Amino acid sequence: MKRFVLGAPVIALAFAACDDNLRRPDTGVDVQTADTGIAEDSATDAIEPADSGLPDATTVDTGVDSTAPADSGVATDSGADVPTDAPTMIGDGGCAIVPPPPMQPVTATLMPERRVTCGCRTRAPSVMAGSDATRFLLRGRIVTPAEIHANGEVLVVGNLINCVGPSGACSSRAEARNATIIDTGGLIYPGLIDGHNHVSYNWLPEWVAGRLYMNRYQWQRAAAYDTFITPYRTNVGTHECAMAKYGEARAIFAGTTTIQGGPNRTCTRVLARNPEFGADFGGVDRHATNILGISTVDAAAAANLRTQMDDGRLTTYIVHLSEGIDDSSRAEFTDLVTKNLLTQATVMVHGTALMDSQHMQAGAARARLVWSPRSNVALYGDTTDIRSALMRGVLVSLAPDWTPSGAPDILQELRYARNVGRNRWPGLLTDRKLVEMVTSDAARVLDRHNEIGTLAAGRYADLMVIPDTGCDPYSSLVDAVAADVELVMVGGKPLYGLSSIMRALPASTLAGCEDATVCGTTRVACVARPGASDMMDQTLAQITTQLRSFYPGVLPLVPRCP
Repeated sequence: MKRFVLGAPVIALAFAACDDNLRRPDTGVDVQTADTGIAEDSATDAIEPADSGLPDATTVDTGVDSTAPADSGVATDSGADVPTDAPTMIGDGGCAIVPPPPMQPVTATLMPERRVTCGCRTRAPSVMAGSDATRFLLRGRIVTPAEIHANGEVLVVGNLINCVGPSGACSSRAEARNATIIDTGGLIYPGLIDGHNHVSYNWLPEWVAGRLYMNRYQWQRAAAYDTFITPYRTNVGTHECAMAKYGEARAIFAGTTTIQGGPNRTCTRVLARNPEFGADFGGVDRHATNILGISTVDAAAAANLRTQMDDGRLTTYIVHLSEGIDDSSRAEFTDLVTKNLLTQATVMVHGTALMDSQHMQAGAARARLVWSPRSNVALYGDTTDIRSALMRGVLVSLAPDWTPSGAPDILQELRYARNVGRNRWPGLLTDRKLVEMVTSDAARVLDRHNEIGTLAAGRYADLMVIPDTGCDPYSSLVDAVAADVELVMVGGKPLYGLSSIMRALPASTLAGCEDATVCGTTRVACVARPGASDMMDQTLAQITTQLRSFYPGVLPLVPRCP
């Protein structure tokens, strides 16, 4: 089996048996390559009490199809799955896909922001306002993502998708009467799903430590990190709502409609969905999170967790696990197994240290994994062996982790993951597979696949739109930058988009909306709920001003422009 050590401009190749630890040890010597020491969330920085591992509620989710077969996590080959490294032709326009750019060295350096076109001009969107502000008919090239409608329609009624299909399939329905018609001229996708983040930190810029670490506990104890995180630590008690809402607004601006890792606060229930809390999912909550690590779970808590996993009260146990590259990080998986908590409910966040035999165990248990390659490489010079995980049947999703060490948004993380895949596992991570890892696969990892992750009737009306330049629709999303996002809708409510779209919508949909400048163009963001309590009435401008009152260097909503 091949293993690559990442984190330097040149990738070193070694051959060994599956479980030989060939990862480069930490010598403590400063690393000179760019962006190699950025850090992420520390459990010791949080002011909230330790997560006991118990779910916030025990309501049984009757909407989940528990009889459905498990997703193996292995990418399936079909005619619609266009490999990233092969030029092709598409049917609607005859525009050849240009060859991909050369691979970048696998360091922590972010991918360049660039706009990709395949020779077709984008068509400007148009809006015909209807008399029913709760109904929208969107037209464009639709990626569900399992299938593509070259000239398709999505009908939204209330907070749900009513119909998805080719032209005429939805507009002919009685439910489409009096709907606002948005001819996007673009590509329509499910809203993107960020399966792991630390949202309240995402007003902070990158932290460059200048060295690599062996595990997450090392950088959490570093003096430089302590200094960096002080503005968060000293202000979170007073300003957590503003911190979290700013982080969610940044996610929305990049097409993300669901983000795991936010606080369970009423004030945040105006933007992205939070999958681990029932408040955004009809009160259904069968999730528990543990950011402190498996070592914090004692025997009694482990037994209680396992009982709830077995009787169905707990279907998703999200635990930081094996984040590092040393034996102590790898031993956390053994601790998980010893405590009898490796089950189909287990979601392992990071798993950077895991070896092939451990992926085999995880796959046999039908456990799931969240991958954050940019943060891994920045902190440890290496990342999770995704080839091993997928081939062993582990379902994998992709997520940025947080802004101090991960990518600034999920679109940048997609491009970073594509580059890592091309370097380390050529041909494994097609653009289609990457898109699935932030949509349908991510929804399955979070056990919310009956509600989000797919454009289908009965799912929540969470979607995003980018320009259609004639490229392969999967590659188009992986190539997209935050400045390309033209419309984002959550639960049937337009929350963000081009001014030309948003200002043409029925006036009743624009309460609490405000202009925002993104890379030189005017957008409209709907953050405030006028008259609401618990700070839900704050505008984006007020939130930003509040954060800048104690930290002038707040990370911009879209920090990098093409």
